[in-house]
Amino acid sequence: CGNYDYDPYMHGMANGMIVILSVLTGREPELLDAPDKWRSDWTASPVCVEADEDTNS
Repeated sequence: CGNYDYDPYMHGMANGMIVILSVLTGREPELLDAPDKWRSDWTASPVCVEADEDTNS
C-alpha cells in the first residue's frame, strides 16, 4: 500500500523517487500514472490493510 495517489504532490514525490532509483541502478523508470480521482478528494479515506493480514482476530 502506498500513498502516491493521495494528491498531486505525493504523486510527484513517488515518481521522483522512482527516477532517482533508475538513475542509480541504470534501469528504465516505471512511472506511476495519476489516478482519475485523488484520495484527498474522497469524503472518507480507506484504511490500508495488507491482503494477507487477518483482520478478524
